[in-house]
Amino acid sequence: MVAVAAAHPLASDMVQNKCNGVMPNWRQPSDYSLNGHVGAVLKRSKKAMVTGGGGYFGYSLGCALAKSGVTVTLFDVQKPKWKIPNGVVFFQGDVRDYDAVFKACEGVDCVFHSASFGMSGLEQLQHKEKIESTNVGGTKVIMDVCKQRSIPRLVYTSTVNVVFGGSPIEEGDEETVPYFPLEKHVDHYSRTKAIADQMILAANGIPLKGGDKLHTCVIRPPGIYGPEEERHLPRTAKNIERKLFNFKFGNPNAQMNWIHVENLVQAHLLAAEALTPEKGYRASGQAYYVHDGENVVFFEWIAPLFEKLGHNKPWIHVPVFLVYIAAGMMEYLHLALKPIFNFTPVFTRNEVWNIAVTHTFRIDKRPSFNRRIECAPNFTSFRHDTKYIPNGVVPPWRQTSTYNLNGHAGVLSKRSMKAVVTGGGGYFGYSLGCALAKSGASVILYDIQKPPSEVPNGAAFIQADVRNYDALFAACEGADCVFHVASYGMSGLEQLQRKQVESINIGGTKFIIDVCKQRNVPRLVYTSTINVVFGGNHIEEGDEETVPYFPLEKHIDHYSKTKSIADQMVLAANASLLSGGDKLRTCVLRPPGIYGPQEQRHLPRIARNIERGFFRFRFGEPTAQMNWVHVENLVQAHILAAEALTSEKNYIASGQAYYINDGENVNLFEWITPLFEKLGYSQPWIRIPTSLVYAAATTIEYLHFTLRPLLEVSPLLTRNEVWNVAVTHTFRIDKARNQLGRRRPAGPGSFFLFHVYYNTGYFNH
Repeated sequence: MVAVAAAHPLASDMVQNKCNGVMPNWRQPSDYSLNGHVGAVLKRSKKAMVTGGGGYFGYSLGCALAKSGVTVTLFDVQKPKWKIPNGVVFFQGDVRDYDAVFKACEGVDCVFHSASFGMSGLEQLQHKEKIESTNVGGTKVIMDVCKQRSIPRLVYTSTVNVVFGGSPIEEGDEETVPYFPLEKHVDHYSRTKAIADQMILAANGIPLKGGDKLHTCVIRPPGIYGPEEERHLPRTAKNIERKLFNFKFGNPNAQMNWIHVENLVQAHLLAAEALTPEKGYRASGQAYYVHDGENVVFFEWIAPLFEKLGHNKPWIHVPVFLVYIAAGMMEYLHLALKPIFNFTPVFTRNEVWNIAVTHTFRIDKRPSFNRRIECAPNFTSFRHDTKYIPNGVVPPWRQTSTYNLNGHAGVLSKRSMKAVVTGGGGYFGYSLGCALAKSGASVILYDIQKPPSEVPNGAAFIQADVRNYDALFAACEGADCVFHVASYGMSGLEQLQRKQVESINIGGTKFIIDVCKQRNVPRLVYTSTINVVFGGNHIEEGDEETVPYFPLEKHIDHYSKTKSIADQMVLAANASLLSGGDKLRTCVLRPPGIYGPQEQRHLPRIARNIERGFFRFRFGEPTAQMNWVHVENLVQAHILAAEALTSEKNYIASGQAYYINDGENVNLFEWITPLFEKLGYSQPWIRIPTSLVYAAATTIEYLHFTLRPLLEVSPLLTRNEVWNVAVTHTFRIDKARNQLGRRRPAGPGSFFLFHVYYNTGYFNH
């Protein structure tokens, strides 16, 4: 944890002395006398590590552990400003440094992961990459080290902001309040903490190297206060002195929660105890809101600060939208002027919502200070890490003429095998289902839309939404493999429907993972996309070992961002325990654009735009290259990947990611030459700057959002599609030959496009 302001003496005095008794109902324990509360945690023979141990809360937690008899390692990139007590060792290292974390965790049996970056003030606006790499990447490092070091317990310090983002929450609890939608968070800290929160919960129950299981839980506190706290109240005091707090804003009755540092320390220790067999692992996989147990109005709660500092309490009430706009402008000024000087905002937009909008939480299920932790709901999670590269390989599948897959489907070709294909009413999902049925599997095609053609023998169609848990649960009865193909927002106008994109791509994937666990479905194959690693960055012959996930905050389209999160959710779920005691095996396939007979999304749209005269020019790098995949090659890839999740194949694909393509790199304008010729149009020869095309795409997207209540403005190209055409992004498929086997015959090349559309009758429309 990184302090952003020096402790204000009067704020510290106010906390320690309760401002001569006027501060309302702050719990102020006299010392860290916790021996009666922590049980199995506090044995001298045990060792705990606290990440963020140089910060205020991490140091406080470490001191409490040491005083109670635990050997403690404080791990942080910054040294504590306080004296290190007996029984504590300080290890200076970055939570993003795997080797340092691994070394520090030797002999540890419980990790308290409290390190974070970007909580408030100037931090929230600076170094987005550092916020993500610390909060998400660092969390993944911690999880990986726990696995390798066989550390059985992991307690994560989260935040109420994983569920709060400006929408009122009154007496929320763990069962009814969902995660706040990622794309709606106005600050990167809350967004990355939400991802990390869910990563930790997803890791619960995974096997450790030594054969035991990892037990995890998350603690979600509001703002922290206490003696020598330097982040919240001291900053408020400084702003009062600078006369920047001469007004009130927000709902006059807006309430919030706070937590004293010692209450939060106790909550963490009790949570760690509740991850032991002595307590029946009752906190395993759980999330808890913790605070002091009272709801307060911010301006009333800090009234003693105004009095102590000799300032009148604010009485002018300013509309919250004006404060929010001002905060937005200050954030903009900070970013614009950052190269010249640091412009520190009074409030960030996130902090405006925290003051102005009610967000209070029940603590009935918290790790109570005098009783054991009660049960809380289960969570499934996202996973994101810019450093994490699965050790997967790419299969070398090429163009084939028929769905003759009996020789390739292995255990999938058994009639007793039942597969569920989500998105089974779409082009690829239907093609996959037909191939499975032809190979002898019993197939459920699951989709909200009906298939384009007749449902084949051996298959059944269930019309339902992937966001409908009950329908999914019923559909997966008896299934032993799920192919999760369903998605939304891939191209065109769909890309701009942000809410639906997220609820399907992330929410639907969460349901799929949950149903697999409850239904004992041992295999899950996910249809991802190369856009989880590509976002306009040049990638030439990329492979799974060297190309990281594209940073979430840099994605310009919500489809790619949500697919990236879902991709990592599926990989994070690998080796999760099923309700029957077996393990879930997962893998993800990352194809580029799909083409083939009767495909309607990519090439037909290009053909229509050629006919409308919208393709009179070229743009992008003249030699920019990309990959494509024929639908039958992608079908084979999925079936072989599912086979590689079986014991017969030694689970070789378990936890892996694969790039899938036809094995050739092409320039789009050269590749679609047959379309221009067949349609009677000359190939475009005028070249215009990519920046102009990108600006036009941006304008059209803006018009879409502005005019949507009145009319639909369908974009010729979205910004994401501009980058897909203009920038080289090609991927190697070498490793597939060693891992997943069979080499397919080479594809026919770009002239095949002519036959695709001629034979399907497209040119007769």
